[in-house]
Amino acid sequence: MKSIQRCILLIATILIIYFASADSAPPATAGEWTLTLTAGENTAYRNGEAFELAGKPYIQDHTFYVPLQEVTEALGGTYREYGDTAKVEFSAYTAEYHVGKNNYAVNGENVVADAPVRCFPADSSGMYYNAAADRTPVRHDGMIYFPLGFTGVDAPDRYAPGINSLRYAADKMVIISTVQNDDCLIDSTNPENRLATGMAFSELPSDISAELQPSDDKAYVLNYAIENYQSNDLKISVMRRLTGEDAENMDGKICNITACSPRFQTPRGLKAGDTEQSITILYGTWDDPFLVFSTENDCVDTIELRKNYYTAG
Repeated sequence: MKSIQRCILLIATILIIYFASADSAPPATAGEWTLTLTAGENTAYRNGEAFELAGKPYIQDHTFYVPLQEVTEALGGTYREYGDTAKVEFSAYTAEYHVGKNNYAVNGENVVADAPVRCFPADSSGMYYNAAADRTPVRHDGMIYFPLGFTGVDAPDRYAPGINSLRYAADKMVIISTVQNDDCLIDSTNPENRLATGMAFSELPSDISAELQPSDDKAYVLNYAIENYQSNDLKISVMRRLTGEDAENMDGKICNITACSPRFQTPRGLKAGDTEQSITILYGTWDDPFLVFSTENDCVDTIELRKNYYTAG
């Protein structure tokens, strides 16, 4: 009888652990992560996948606060807490933050936070940025919360991957990303293969170049011809110098890449076939002429990387 009870207790424990963790973020491993948070909502997104936060981000005095432990771990960092001190570790730095204090330490160096913090939304005077002196980490609902934009102007972690790699998406939404280079496409069948404009056509991975077929369409820009190649997944344009100097330093280099299948995705995880809402979740309000998303029927149709000169066939 006791063995049966132990089995029942074991099964119940497993079920409790499963249901408690089913909606939480899976442990982040080394990689590139993009985290989307909305004030007042437990639902967050990591690389476009929804999960539930235990603590809601919130806005107070025009400042956006996030639960530090959950955000750190969702971005691949580690977190430890000693009383009112939180220690976070990322590959590029280790930092210690203190509740109620605007001084902190990065890689053992003491820093005073003095960065202007973006207001959410603009304050009554129309200012979008304000001094950070009165903004510090706080304890809220039993957890340490971090004011985004807290770090100092000259701090070693000012633009480091992790909680300081911040993009503002809307008045109630922020995007925190460890992605350092948005201007490339990743081959999902072999993530080591990364494609970018400006790379030599001859440097394309052999499995990709073998699939590309030349097109009869050509265009001409300055003293260059633009050749076009296509496969089931990609369209690629290459510049070839015809006469004169290679003034653009683009002879034999790729000037346009268009992904037209889910095989190739951005470092944040966007791919053809994703919903149009995925663009907002991963990129916020995006306006970059060199990384363009085309949509059709409320879904991503193509993802295009451009250089100054391009003609896609």
